[in-house]
Amino acid sequence: MSMWRSVRPRTPARVLGATAFGAIALIIAFLLWDNEVPTALVLLPGAVLALRHARSGVYVSDHGVRVRRVLSTRTLRWVELYAVTSRPDGLRALRTRRTVLWLEPLRGNPFPTPIRCRPTASPTQRTAYDNAVALLHAPARV
Repeated sequence: MSMWRSVRPRTPARVLGATAFGAIALIIAFLLWDNEVPTALVLLPGAVLALRHARSGVYVSDHGVRVRRVLSTRTLRWVELYAVTSRPDGLRALRTRRTVLWLEPLRGNPFPTPIRCRPTASPTQRTAYDNAVALLHAPARV
């Protein structure tokens, strides 16, 4: 059995996002403290969302590719994956000209991954994007 490894390394933005979820839950808990609402009912969903956000991303293993988002996870085996393409980021592409990696399964509709890159990205960001593309294009398909 192989381990799932992230296509892109952790960034400060991911850590900051997870911390923001936790901080918002904590603020809401303090605001509801006088209303006698159990604090666990407020903090538990915030903690779960913070954990999911910190672990979101694209992961690969010998078995396939997994796209993990805050509220959903989708896993494809390598034999189910038809292609990996770069496309504009929908309506936001008109403003930012970002490209997004899309996974195209053999059956079903293509879906985007959280891996994005701007044409004006720094060389370090561009290298990370290119490494992610290379990992998804040349997997050890079993």
